[in-house]
Amino acid sequence: MIYLNQNTSNTIILELTSVSALLNPYYVFNFNNDLYPDQNTTFTANDQSNFKCRYNLFTITLTGASNTNLLNGTLNLNGGQYTYDIYETPISGSTIITGLTSITTGKVVVNGDNPSVASIYL
Repeated sequence: MIYLNQNTSNTIILELTSVSALLNPYYVFNFNNDLYPDQNTTFTANDQSNFKCRYNLFTITLTGASNTNLLNGTLNLNGGQYTYDIYETPISGSTIITGLTSITTGKVVVNGDNPSVASIYL
């Protein structure tokens, strides 16, 4: 499980190299909102690990605003739960997942507000 806080840079550590088929892959993340499945965010983030054979280190920044950089892990996500898929690709800076192999899947929890949910229950 990945846990992310709003309005901050979040460091996450994953073990992706051990399940990758490519020799020097880049990773593409796809977050799909569990409450609103049509809210889908696909992005890349730089692997900052010094020991990629052991672990992969990424920084994902949640801005809580409209400024995003999907090629550098800067996102705007509502609070809530997401399902993630991570894909490997030989191409740097691509967010296209069509035809790519998903190497892992799991859950993401975003700690923060979700204005859409609040309006449903008013």
